Amino acid sequence: MELLAKRFSAADAELDYQPTEHLCEVQAVPTALQEIVFNLVENAVDAYMRQGPVVFDITGESEPAEARVIKVIESVEGNSFTLVVRDNAGGIDPERLARVHAPFVTEADDGSHPGMGLTICHEIAADLGGTLTLDSDSKGITATVSFPIELAPAE
Repeated sequence: MELLAKRFSAADAELDYQPTEHLCEVQAVPTALQEIVFNLVENAVDAYMRQGPVVFDITGESEPAEARVIKVIESVEGNSFTLVVRDNAGGIDPERLARVHAPFVTEADDGSHPGMGLTICHEIAADLGGTLTLDSDSKGITATVSFPIELAPAE
């Protein structure tokens, strides 16, 4: 998250990070998990960046803009770790959602992103024996990554 701190402020977005209290071990290269978190959070930041800056109406004639929040929620249930990254930047249409795992599919019209982030996340999750799912509605996108873990022994 520290690597993305400047991007959060540039997008007028805030982070709502809810870590799990469970100690657990994942049999993976540490950078693999970093890659998942970075790509999913970066996608949410980019969605806000495409919306442009937050415009404040000092006259009070319009509804106040909804706060731009990226929620990152970790949870452990049984022997499964789940990471949820949720934004409220508006969703994407179902046709496009069905294709976003494919290489070179991107929402960036300016060519700034090659469209490999979700492909990489999907492959890493599969390599860990897990899954990556995306859900979209009019409010935003929810990315959910789940994979098996070993719980650390209680001390």
